[in-house]
Amino acid sequence: MNDSERQFSAISADKKEMKEVYLQFDHSRGMAEQVAEWLEEAAQTLAALPATGTRPSAKCVNWPDVLFDPEDLDWFRESDDRMPSPTAAQVKRMDAALSWLSLIGQSDIRLRRVINMRLVVHPISGMHRWSWEKIGQKMGCSGDTAKRWHRRGCEVIGKKIARP
Repeated sequence: MNDSERQFSAISADKKEMKEVYLQFDHSRGMAEQVAEWLEEAAQTLAALPATGTRPSAKCVNWPDVLFDPEDLDWFRESDDRMPSPTAAQVKRMDAALSWLSLIGQSDIRLRRVINMRLVVHPISGMHRWSWEKIGQKMGCSGDTAKRWHRRGCEVIGKKIARP
């Protein structure tokens, strides 16, 4: 199989997967709202993935104690346990939802950046690390504008998913 055949095969597989995802949506509700829900679940799933094997195992490495940011300690859960490990179905939905970010074109890069910032979730509290106000400050706009950009990004994704 040459490179062009491999690329065509990958594109066909992506379209087939996109069609399968589209069939899972409730067509009586707005696509943008459902895309936002899938992205929210993807953020929670991503935060719950185990982070094993991220440190070198050599005996000569001494890692310092972790110093937590005060914001990291501001959670509303009753215990400091991590979120439960995600199921295979959740990971599959997360992979699909994260692949949607590439559907947002370069001309709308700010929409992609806002969505990416909202995907960062604290693994213990399950809270978003970037509030709408913080996103607005980073992007040079208000929190309401950042929220609108997120909504617009979800609409762009929803339209591209719905397109056959």
